[in-house]
Amino acid sequence: MTHQQEPQKQFAARWFEEVWNQSKREAIDEMLPEDAVLHDGRTDYRGPAEFKRFYDALRAQLSDVRVTPLETISEGGMVCITQAKE
Repeated sequence: MTHQQEPQKQFAARWFEEVWNQSKREAIDEMLPEDAVLHDGRTDYRGPAEFKRFYDALRAQLSDVRVTPLETISEGGMVCITQAKE
């Protein structure tokens, strides 16, 4: 693992903690780049504005969800996290 990968892993863990566990919707604008793409089945959400639609819909159904990262893999510019939802 390179030194670049550890900050990526920490950033991903921070994303789940702030956006999902602490319900800080404003962190989406701070942390999600305009060119980010979330793939959810056959639907793609591009950038913070579209991601907020996904976030708001999921939060409406699961208002008290808690996400716990289990394993984090970082390669190049990508990070993958396996997680448990409570």
